[in-house]
Amino acid sequence: IFQTTLFDLSTDGSTAVGLAFPDCRDSYAFTWNARSGLRLLSKASEGRQCEDPWSGETYDCEGNARANGVSGTGAVIVGWEEIPEGQGQRVGSIWQRDEQMLLRDPGGENLFGGWVGEVQAVNTAGTIAVGGESGPQANEAYRWTPTAGVTSLGRLQGQACWDSPWGETCSDLDTKATSVSDDGKVITGESFAGGAIYTPKMGWMLLADFLDKQGVLEAAQMQLLGARVSANGKTLAGTANHLAAEYFQGFRLELDQVYVCHGQGSRAQTLRLGFPDAMDLHLSHGDTVGFCPGQGPL
Repeated sequence: IFQTTLFDLSTDGSTAVGLAFPDCRDSYAFTWNARSGLRLLSKASEGRQCEDPWSGETYDCEGNARANGVSGTGAVIVGWEEIPEGQGQRVGSIWQRDEQMLLRDPGGENLFGGWVGEVQAVNTAGTIAVGGESGPQANEAYRWTPTAGVTSLGRLQGQACWDSPWGETCSDLDTKATSVSDDGKVITGESFAGGAIYTPKMGWMLLADFLDKQGVLEAAQMQLLGARVSANGKTLAGTANHLAAEYFQGFRLELDQVYVCHGQGSRAQTLRLGFPDAMDLHLSHGDTVGFCPGQGPL
């Protein structure tokens, strides 16, 4: 083995996964434990030869692969592989018991030939995995389970705009999921606009907007780049860029309790509820995230 990079550990630290270069060209996903040592995981494109449509000549089209995450016991490993059918993009991959599964988009064809992007994370049990680059425009987050397969989680609404040589250019916000709680009820992600958070009834919301609605005044001073959620779904930790200075700063958030606006008009009342279950229950009845108008912390 020429070089390895570690990306995740099992719960007890006995299994490590990541990326390995057996030579100076091809990379593989790998798993390691003290008993078996390092083992390269299978690749669908290993040894593949493709035909050039113009010249008719064949060439080596084996793709690279990497493991991004591993379940608590080390039995389920998630990551990606570049395959010719996926237009050279990183295709979501799950390895279980020496078998590899490449993930397809439930909507059929997309920009990457019907495949979804890399799997970013998996829960402790190995029963829920999350990632991005699904949907017709490959800009939606997704969730995978053994029973339902890949399902879309949608994306943040709105567009991101920037100046270009041709004037202002805008595109729909992309969203990819990067971590998931053990029960799958809280998912964090990121997009061009910053870090994001998801629950089944809330859908996606920029993390900065979510915290602003909760009265966290410091959130307005930082660009929240992303966060990871704890196994119980109650704690987030991530990185922010302080807008008033040129440095990055780590942050940790406890979300055991959150604020929801119950009712409308003069009868609206701000409630403090458990996160995420009680919050989602109220959202399903028409309540909204955050303080009611005029009932904020200041």
